[in-house]
Amino acid sequence: MKNPRCSILVVLLSFWTATAGAQTIGARWDTPSKLTPAQATDVFYRKAAGRSVTVSELFEAEKYLRTDAAASIGTRVLQDALRRLLDERLYASGSDVRIRMDPVLQWLETTRPAADVVRLRGESVILTVLNTDPNLAATVIVHETIHKEYRVCGAVPCATLLPAAVRSAVAYELEVPLESSVPAEARSSELVLATGFLGRLNAQTIPSGDESGKLGPACDPLPSSTRFTPDGQSDVRMFFVHLGRETKQAAANQLLCAFFAIPEDDLSRFTYRTGSALAAAPTTAAHSATTNNPIAFSMFQ
Repeated sequence: MKNPRCSILVVLLSFWTATAGAQTIGARWDTPSKLTPAQATDVFYRKAAGRSVTVSELFEAEKYLRTDAAASIGTRVLQDALRRLLDERLYASGSDVRIRMDPVLQWLETTRPAADVVRLRGESVILTVLNTDPNLAATVIVHETIHKEYRVCGAVPCATLLPAAVRSAVAYELEVPLESSVPAEARSSELVLATGFLGRLNAQTIPSGDESGKLGPACDPLPSSTRFTPDGQSDVRMFFVHLGRETKQAAANQLLCAFFAIPEDDLSRFTYRTGSALAAAPTTAAHSATTNNPIAFSMFQ
């Protein structure tokens, strides 16, 4: 004869297991991440390096990117992952490089189009400045987007990437003082090559004529347009403009520009636009979003 207490325990255990397995994706998303910030950084690093990452790991790591709450450390986590990737590549190349990073924009919006679906939409834009002595400098812009839906498949999260663009008609403008920075050939720059990055952009236009005949090769990919400030101004500045058609999940834009620079106080500036407006986080994700757009920075520090 079975012990009634054992039978009750088995029933309760079965009920608890079924309930845990049936937890909605929304309820899972609302719980704190199972990963520490360091573990989340490792997930984003492995993803950027092309290494194996599970959907469950990404689901937990992306909780740190939310900007609809009171506080977010998403920018720090993404910067730490990118720095680790750059450190690894630069160390392997034998380059002694100083790395500085500045977040331009980071936000993540969460919506729930159905009871069993969590939709994520967001982006991050990080400006990295690389320096080596005596006078080499390079800027690396990495713009990544998230646009996906999570559901529960069996007992674990599963993801579907959404094809719709997060942004359309994007423009990236780099403004550099000519007095302290001279364009170099980006495709042969030891700094750019050492990063292991390849300049890529979902271009909207064919690059136009280069006013100077010298500015275009400073960037990879080639700028859509380049220009100087009007003649007669004492502070001559160079402008490199890249136009993109759209930004989609899993199709990051990367812009690389190389310079011979001297350590001076003259500031460069980077601006990210959508159409003619400055890019910003939507109101639904702006509570703890990072916004430094446009951003002023020095080629050397």
